[in-house]
Formats: sequence, C-alpha cells, structure tokens
Amino acid sequence: MKSRRGVALLITLSVMAAMLALIGVAFGYLDSARSRASYKSALIESDYIFLGFADALSRNIGKKPSVDTLKMFYKLPLSFSTQSGEFDMTFYCEALSNRVPFAWLGKKDDSKYAKRYEIAKKVFDEITAEAELKNPAHLESMLVEAMSGKRGVRFAKASRVPQKKDIMTQNLLIDILSDYRFAEDDDAVWRIDWESYFSYEEASLESGGKIDAQFAPSELMAIILDMDKSYTKEEFQSGELKKFMENSGIDIKSYSWLFTDRAIADMVCFSRFGYAEHIYTLSFEYRSGNVKGFEFVEEK
Repeated sequence: MKSRRGVALLITLSVMAAMLALIGVAFGYLDSARSRASYKSALIESDYIFLGFADALSRNIGKKPSVDTLKMFYKLPLSFSTQSGEFDMTFYCEALSNRVPFAWLGKKDDSKYAKRYEIAKKVFDEITAEAELKNPAHLESMLVEAMSGKRGVRFAKASRVPQKKDIMTQNLLIDILSDYRFAEDDDAVWRIDWESYFSYEEASLESGGKIDAQFAPSELMAIILDMDKSYTKEEFQSGELKKFMENSGIDIKSYSWLFTDRAIADMVCFSRFGYAEHIYTLSFEYRSGNVKGFEFVEEK
C-alpha cells in the first residue's frame, strides 16, 4: 500500500512541478510585457511563452510519462490572472494520437494497411450514416482524392492550393466539406464532429501505425469495439483502457495491432491570453519530448 501511495505522490509532484513551471513562465511574460501591447511585441512575447512552456513540459513531462501522469495533466488546465485584472491566461493540452488518422481512408489498395483501412472505413460509414448524408461515397472519394494530391470538385478557393500526398489538414478538411455541401446540397455534412473520430496524424506503419486508445474519445471506442455509445460514454474513462476492456469481456491483446501498449506523449497545447484589450492565442505540438508547429494569432 505504501508503494502505491509513493507512486501516486511522485506522479502528483511531477504534474505539479510542470504546472508551477508553466505559471512561472506566464508571470515572467507579464513582467516583460507591461508596456508592450502591439501585435509585433505580443508575437515576440508569445515566442518567449512558447519556449518557456516547451522547456517546462520537456523537463517535467518528458518523453515517456506514465498513463496516470498524462491523465492528471489533461485534466488540469491552467487559468490565472493578476489581481488588477490587467493580465489573464489559460493553458491546456489535448492528446494528438488518440483517433483514427484520415490518411488510413486512402489506403484501400495498400495490403499493408488493410486492417487499418477497414477501421477507418467502419468509422466513416458509421458517422456518415448517423448524420444521414445523401452521398457518403462521394464525400469519401473527395477525401481520398485530396490525400492523393488530386481534387475532383473545386468550389472553395483553398482547393486550388497543392496538397502533400497522404496528408489531411484542418483547412483542407473544411475545404472538402464545403465542396461536398455545395455539390450535393447536403447540410448534414456539418452535423458531424469529425475531430472526435479522425485525426490529422500521418500515423505510418514506420512510426507504429497505432492509436493511443488510453485517451481516445468514448464515441470512437464505441464504433471500434462495436458497443453502444451510451455504454462507452458511461464506462470508458481516460487512462483506464485495460480496466475497461477487462470489464467489457474483451481481450486487449486482440487489439495489440491497433492500440499502443503505453500512453503516447503526443499532444497539442494552447495558451490564450489577454493583455491591453487584445486577445492572443498560441499553440504548438509536443511530441515525445520535441516541440514543433508553433502558431500565433490575434483574435478579432
């Protein structure tokens, strides 16, 4: 019993250390930004926040955190402000590799991806049927064409931008959905919360080609495991995959080809802060100890 408490305490301290480090970065920003509120200055300061947050995550979360550490971390968004109200900030992270990659839909003719394509197709068919799309086959073909670097229908302006092969992005997805909606006169396509089921990950076989089901959305797990959504919503808890599978009478080993055997430290982090009547948002990806994809925007 003492050893379990010791482990729990260690996990708690590691998360607390990360939180305290992040808070230190945030208030460090406040000290240096009091007299600078222009977009250019905010961009410079956001870079300072980004580097500080990235370092705090690297030192306190690391490359291979435990499931319990990530479970606690994802549940602990930071929100703080000064007493004067002149500065406030929120910071939180979400798992990245916990859904089915769109790219798997384009692997129908690749035998190496046969089982992964079947999973992607199963999810696609389920959610489009539930939303009652008029022509899901057309939408699927548009998605596949886009990921192959080709486009069949071009209504949206962004569709004329060349795309890399086997890659789906948020902007490209919106472009395709818009094309489909006009082509089929089908508003139902907007009823689907695509990002609860699919990710923009490449998730190639070379990098494992698996899903971090520890933190997968319950509605996605319901489709993959052929379960009722209300059941998984009530019974499936993040970070407790093994327990859930055992309680549901499912051999977790039968999904070893699809689910990772440990939690993956791949996440996207967001920081939203207000200063001098302006709101800014920065985001970046944290992947197994490395940081990439820094973005910064001023909200209008």
